[in-house]
Amino acid sequence: MNVFLDLILVAHFKMGASGAAIATVTAQAISLVAFYFLAQRRDGKIFELKQPDFTVIKAIMKLGSPIALQDFLINISFVVILAIANTMGVTASAGIGVGEKATAFIMLLPIAFMQAMAAFVAQNVGAKQHNRARKSLFYGMGASLVFATVMAYISFFHGDALARIFTQNRGVVDATALYMKSYAFDVLMTAVFFCFVGYFNGYGKTQFVMIQGLIGALLFRIPLAFFLTSLPGANLFYLGMATPASSVVQIILCVSYYWMLRRKICI
Repeated sequence: MNVFLDLILVAHFKMGASGAAIATVTAQAISLVAFYFLAQRRDGKIFELKQPDFTVIKAIMKLGSPIALQDFLINISFVVILAIANTMGVTASAGIGVGEKATAFIMLLPIAFMQAMAAFVAQNVGAKQHNRARKSLFYGMGASLVFATVMAYISFFHGDALARIFTQNRGVVDATALYMKSYAFDVLMTAVFFCFVGYFNGYGKTQFVMIQGLIGALLFRIPLAFFLTSLPGANLFYLGMATPASSVVQIILCVSYYWMLRRKICI
């Protein structure tokens, strides 16, 4: 819904930032209303005031806080990358802005796999079905990679077509196409990496998820972005390559932790 409204308000009606804001708020409002009616139909009641269970609240905070902190700091890292792009000129800045809109749509798939993986693994871990949880990781990766391969192809070879959805400016389209070429590599990395994240979240290992996310973002993505853009002839392709490079590091960390976890639970 958010992407659909972006295309209408930003691309068609040329409403710019205000159009993007309206699209986001409208999509969230529709989601809230849909949740209300679905929950009402299923349970008959939505909210019921009871004595708070601080044991449950503590468990939620313990699991959720690391993920929240990771998401916050990772978003900060992408703001830094956008700031670097701003130093490369107006066209580059506009190009990465358009590129981020296109990548937001592409990222819906790996995010969906990650969330499904977390829920499925958590259910099976609760039922002591560790082998089934482990198998779901690899089946999920395989399915995610199928879709990711298609999206990577589109990003690498037809990034200009994606850019034209949002702008007809030739310079911005060319800049976006360069950025999308580098992003194509991250599409493949993310298909694997996000499944690992969902798997570990399902096991409740959110502290590791936070640590590897911070290592990738703060120790690799940002420094690499500064380094690559300092090279002669640097453009948005150079800047964009910082993201898949950091994703490779995160995959290595996830694989290592997976084997540690597997030995610990003896599967």
